[in-house]
Amino acid sequence: MDDGTLTKRQCNESRLPHRWRHVSFTKRMTAGGIGLTTALALLQSGFKHVRVVADKFDATTSHVTGGLWVSFALPDGIDTSRPRKWCAVTYTWLDTLRKEKGERLGIHIVPGVDMSARWSAANDEPFMLWLHEEVAKQGGTFEQRRVISLDEEQCDLLVNCSGLAAKELAGYDTVFPFRCQIINVFHSKPNEPKVSVDKDGQHAYIIPRPDGDVVLGETVQEHNWSTKNKDDDVDGVWERCCRLWPEVRNSKVIDKMAGLRPGRTGGVRLEMQATATKQKAVVVHNYGHEGSGHTLHWSCAQDVAKLAKQRFKLKAENVLR
Repeated sequence: MDDGTLTKRQCNESRLPHRWRHVSFTKRMTAGGIGLTTALALLQSGFKHVRVVADKFDATTSHVTGGLWVSFALPDGIDTSRPRKWCAVTYTWLDTLRKEKGERLGIHIVPGVDMSARWSAANDEPFMLWLHEEVAKQGGTFEQRRVISLDEEQCDLLVNCSGLAAKELAGYDTVFPFRCQIINVFHSKPNEPKVSVDKDGQHAYIIPRPDGDVVLGETVQEHNWSTKNKDDDVDGVWERCCRLWPEVRNSKVIDKMAGLRPGRTGGVRLEMQATATKQKAVVVHNYGHEGSGHTLHWSCAQDVAKLAKQRFKLKAENVLR
């Protein structure tokens, strides 16, 4: 994969001006896939003092998902060039991980539905654990606390991967939740994945994972902030999935979960903020991925690292003058 960045070995810390040795990454609420991949990309690009700040590290939005890499529809009027690249680069990275250590990370290829598509699926728990461990292994640190304001953070580069909390932290942005309800079941002989998409958000999907774990989904409810299981939603997911694959009725329910996905009018925001914070930190925003975090995360992380390195280059030129 040509990610356009230097590896950690290629970029020695001594080459970086002192101000650019301290990078803070904020993931408000939980440390999810977007944030952890961004931290990893920064570390691999030579930024060694990377700190991940989050409310929680034990549960993330990324856990309440089918964990699929799959292309997705975009609203009318959205430029498709960047999302296409994000999809392709992330797929290549996931496929490389699958070939090298897929079983341990829970990444596998599953045959698709219609058009003979093939999807990449990730079992979120081992994959997220691996990301956390990899960030720590490469020198990243973790701090559990609530971020109140970007202006109060003491760092040189601040990457805002705060998801839904960007509505508050970015101050002016149109961020809203998509509530999703899923069910985890065990079935000894899971079949190929099955998907039925409904325009009213009452979807049905059945995603098999290794060792008999199967994810049943889902609801897609815009502007619903509840993370509690709702009996009507759980029953609806169950019945739709049973109609899609009758064998579901013979499975054992393991867990029921509801989570919020970060939607944003206009799609993903990935850009450097025009103005610095009150503490003079440069801000790069990376949020608004809705339910496509597993499809986009690594390429978006690479773009954040490129923006950071471009800014460092400009800073270095100013220092030399």
